[in-house]
Amino acid sequence: MNRGNISLETRCLTVLCEPWVNGAKLIDHRTSRIIPGREAEAELNARLRQRGLAQMKVLPLRVKAKAIKCLARRGGVDDEVLRELCSEGLPLGNVDLRECDGVSDAGCHSLAIAGDCIRSLDLQLTQRRRENISLDGLSVLLPRAMWLQGLKLNRCILVDDQVCQLIVDNMKTLRLLSLGSCPRVTDDGVEAIATLSTLYSLVLSSTSVTDRGCVAIAHGRTAATLMELQLSKTEITDAGVTPLIANCRRLKNLLLDGVRGVTPECRERLEPPANGRGYVSWTVY
Repeated sequence: MNRGNISLETRCLTVLCEPWVNGAKLIDHRTSRIIPGREAEAELNARLRQRGLAQMKVLPLRVKAKAIKCLARRGGVDDEVLRELCSEGLPLGNVDLRECDGVSDAGCHSLAIAGDCIRSLDLQLTQRRRENISLDGLSVLLPRAMWLQGLKLNRCILVDDQVCQLIVDNMKTLRLLSLGSCPRVTDDGVEAIATLSTLYSLVLSSTSVTDRGCVAIAHGRTAATLMELQLSKTEITDAGVTPLIANCRRLKNLLLDGVRGVTPECRERLEPPANGRGYVSWTVY
């Protein structure tokens, strides 16, 4: 039984991830016309894709989840795949969609169906910004994925302070949150994040956070658990870094690359072993 399932999964993956069919000839039976070149390739691949999705829908949940992950590694997951294959109880576990630029808010709606089985979710794109995921999709997904332990939204440029509040309102066990290169995340959103009591890693590089956000982190519940904080390419100064040094006693990794507002005096206080930290990075101008 297991051998048959694996064989079916392999066939479905081959169909869905196959590159363009070269030299394909397809006949339009309504007109008896031979569809040429690229048009034929696109039509044939569309038909193969639909056939593959139909086969994958009947796979056992465990095998279907594995197939989705294999597709995701090849960039083969998009809104259509998620709409057709996501179902309640689908044991997705760790979902990595870094290679899948065809996933949008609609895909988030589909993922929400299996949200309680997702433990980590990576929605950042490897090569460029993601412009198709926003509050509209995340407001459906995150309340259903309340047991997430890791959430990466780097370069999702529509993510804003409202998304930060949504995360705080719904995430019960979140340990890693990455919002790097989300320019709409400001101090208001960071103040909300600072109330989380389970977070150990927070990425805020290339956001709009300032000293006010740093102070909120230093005096919030996150200060007791935070071990890694990335603030590279932000507008913070000594006034923001100083309370972090004083209050975040478990902080081991602090990244300040590209931060022009931190003075040499403040950097001296960051030098190990005086600060007890394992790793501190900054840029000298």
